[in-house]
Amino acid sequence: MNNMKSIMKIFAAMCLVMGVAASCTREEPVANEGNMRVQRQIDHYNAELTGAEYGWIAEINTVLGGIHTLWMGFDDNGKVNMYFDYVEYYRELETTKYESSYRIKPMQLPTLSFDTYSFLSIFSDPNQLNNGAGQAGTGLGADFEYEILDYKNDVFTLVGLKNSQNATMRKATQKEYEAVAAGSLMANVDNAPAYQPCYHTFSYKGVSYDLVSNGRSTGFMSLDGGSAVLQAKGSMVDFDGNIVMMEPLVLGDTEVSYIAKTGTGYSINMGGEIIPVNRSVEPVVSLYGNQPKDLYFQLLVSNNMQNRWSSEYFFTYRQALQNIFNWTLENLGYGGYYLIYTKLNFYLPGEIGVECGHYLYQNGELNTESFVAFEFRFDITKNTDGSLTFSNDWIMYPSGNPDDADIIRCMTPLIEYYAGNRFFVKSWPVIMAGNPMVALIPADNRELGVMVGAPVE
Repeated sequence: MNNMKSIMKIFAAMCLVMGVAASCTREEPVANEGNMRVQRQIDHYNAELTGAEYGWIAEINTVLGGIHTLWMGFDDNGKVNMYFDYVEYYRELETTKYESSYRIKPMQLPTLSFDTYSFLSIFSDPNQLNNGAGQAGTGLGADFEYEILDYKNDVFTLVGLKNSQNATMRKATQKEYEAVAAGSLMANVDNAPAYQPCYHTFSYKGVSYDLVSNGRSTGFMSLDGGSAVLQAKGSMVDFDGNIVMMEPLVLGDTEVSYIAKTGTGYSINMGGEIIPVNRSVEPVVSLYGNQPKDLYFQLLVSNNMQNRWSSEYFFTYRQALQNIFNWTLENLGYGGYYLIYTKLNFYLPGEIGVECGHYLYQNGELNTESFVAFEFRFDITKNTDGSLTFSNDWIMYPSGNPDDADIIRCMTPLIEYYAGNRFFVKSWPVIMAGNPMVALIPADNRELGVMVGAPVE
């Protein structure tokens, strides 16, 4: 009997082993087949990426910085070359191609990974000195690894792994590649309405609007009882200068997804009715001056606005900040002046003050109880095209301090930014605390960039 029990146990164990083996035999082919299917898909995607003769145009969404356009060219050795459109901070790289590496990883979905530093990495760089308009620690909130959701009609549809930002890549034409190599990605942004030496206005159903667009965000601004009303959405400027909306704007019951560039400005197709958007020397929403419709007399630009909304002006501002901080810290004996804002004070008639406000830096921290401000006052002339020209000469207020010459030397980058130069005061496609943010746009062909701020209540 005991022998029979032993035999039965051995038989049961053998059955168990055979069952497991059979199970493994059944599952291994299934797993292998799945892996092979994923690998075939990856091989297909790689062949498409490397086989595109003129590369790919990528449209990359970011959390803070709107939509950026890049050109990418992939080779068989895991290398990718890129051009990008970040003219606000990297104008000098307009025609520079940057090489990094890539691979498609077999994750839950095939995942396109840019695994060394590239132009794409700049958008997510935690260092504000590199990410430009982004935040410290997170950058613009961009991705550098993308799940491939779909590929059809020569277009990859992607979604970022970390920030869930959408992206697309489509095959470039020869004409587009040649334009990109000549610098058109940055030129497209440079040609957005905000940077043109004029205003853009139109009327629809008895209401007048400003077209406000920096290329990455576009909107319609109007007046309602003396207050500015803005509707704005993400956008991009295509190779022909047209504005393509990522989400439609709405006027009445009509959605606006496309604003066409024309010889006289732009046009909008409103349900078959073509509405011209014309160049103008006056905006609908006047931003300064002495008329009842004017919104305010002071434009404040603080440090956090600089980081998020400005372009090369940020570097001018930062140089002045560093100059005044270092000199006062070394020479005053009681702390350093830390520049926290500049403010444009519009005086009437024909005078403007550039006010610079500082906290005192003492014992390793900013003393918000100790505040120092001085102002450089210019004459301004309003030109027939609607722009303002700052005088070459200026006066410092208050004056008579023995340190004036050194303070002026420290603040020279900001003083020279304004002196003798011509600007448009324009709406930026953002409302902040109920007021439109405003850009001071250089009107001449200069690379000083843009100063953006908000009105003072």
